[in-house]
Amino acid sequence: MHHFSFPLLLVGLICTACRDEPVAPEPEPMTTTDSALSAAASTITAADMHRRVGVLAADSMQGRDTPSPGLEASANYIAGELSAMGLEPAGTDGYLQRWDYAYDVRDSTDVVLELAAAGGPLLEQGRDFVALGSTPGDTTGSILWGGSAETSPDAGGLDMKGKVMLYDLPVSRFDIPTVLAGIDADAATSQGGAAAYGLIVATDFTEEEMAKAESITRRWSRTRPMFWIREAAARTLLSDAGADLTALRDEGPQNVDASIHVRARLASVTATPPNVVARLPGSDPSLRDQYVVVSAHFDHLGVGLPDATGDSIDNGADDNASGTAAVLEVAQALASLEKAPPRSVLFLLASGEEYGLLGSAAFLRAPTVPVFAMVADVNMDMIGRNAPDSILAVGGGYSSLGATAIQMAKAKEEISLTVVVNAATDRAFPGSDNLSFACRHVPALFLHSGLHDDYHRPSDEVARLDADKAARVARLALYVVDWTATAHGVPTWTAEGRQALDASRLACP
Repeated sequence: MHHFSFPLLLVGLICTACRDEPVAPEPEPMTTTDSALSAAASTITAADMHRRVGVLAADSMQGRDTPSPGLEASANYIAGELSAMGLEPAGTDGYLQRWDYAYDVRDSTDVVLELAAAGGPLLEQGRDFVALGSTPGDTTGSILWGGSAETSPDAGGLDMKGKVMLYDLPVSRFDIPTVLAGIDADAATSQGGAAAYGLIVATDFTEEEMAKAESITRRWSRTRPMFWIREAAARTLLSDAGADLTALRDEGPQNVDASIHVRARLASVTATPPNVVARLPGSDPSLRDQYVVVSAHFDHLGVGLPDATGDSIDNGADDNASGTAAVLEVAQALASLEKAPPRSVLFLLASGEEYGLLGSAAFLRAPTVPVFAMVADVNMDMIGRNAPDSILAVGGGYSSLGATAIQMAKAKEEISLTVVVNAATDRAFPGSDNLSFACRHVPALFLHSGLHDDYHRPSDEVARLDADKAARVARLALYVVDWTATAHGVPTWTAEGRQALDASRLACP
């Protein structure tokens, strides 16, 4: 899963009263009989989910980084499964669709953050600070204290041009894209933008977390250098510049009479990683040219620093082997029906999600079926942990798909799931590949079970997966997809959804 508003996802599990439940659509005639669909749903079992996740999250896949041999092996496994189901290939090379990926890799051994007049590095990369993303070249600028990055990205209206901005990052851990979107928008519009940005994180942000932040952002492409700096290090830096962090916080945005020098060396890399795409043709000649998309990303973070146990492989069992396995199970269930739903169903397993929804965005820039023919996207990402009988329908308030999910969960009591739809969870909508579809005006829903302590760590192993919950979420997805592929009408955006998509915080990939 991509990094967006993660604490809010956990809040959503308990914040069921944050918004009135959306009104479910009126029932419509279904081509697929309930008995046939229920029989197909019963083939989605915990054992099958555990087996599939076990394949994708095995150490031999080396964390499925984009690009990597493990990603290629995973793509071949997925394509083989889709072929065995009898689904049509819908990529550009059979089931595969390769996309061009050019990126800069930062040399973490040659990153500098110092006072320009200090004559040498003051802070240690990886311990005191980390450079985020692909930061270009050498940059020097005078310090401008901006206050809270969440509330004051414009630094109180002070001239930012050529400055190195220092902000407090008032959100925890990796919950930063809302802040970054505001900063990036400001960089593009406010006096030409600052020269660089420094975000101060809490002192208790551990060295392991700093290293992980550097690892997972090493391919973020930024228009300006950006770094995280631990609070203790920021106090030292400002003290040497003749300023006091506590006083700055009390007094608000202001210029500091000192300059910061930031340097990062980059190397360019090009690759062509794969997406995997398959199609189940619809049974109605008048509707089969319309598509319901079922999506998940199958990539993860690869191999990183070893944890306390010595494990260095980020297996990504929940993130997102669980969603990938669910898409395969939904595909198998639909393929087993004697008569397919009236509309066609497109199955997209995307790579590059962890680096900014790159694979799904590439697919939608060069789609193998017309975007205008896509009536909905049901996306699954991290569906196998936390509350066993609840699932977050992120973006459920943005379109009628949320009401459909609630209706299906109530109608199919045997899946024993409460679908949570509220404003808090909807704020996490940019966190996965559903955003790529929404940005092309395709109504989208993101099924997600929230974060946990193993998120983006080697401990995200198949042994910790709630395979029974993941199977029940996959069955819910099956019912939502079948309903959407069968209903007379198509999903529609709500006024709230249209407003959210227009907001700068939902920056499109």
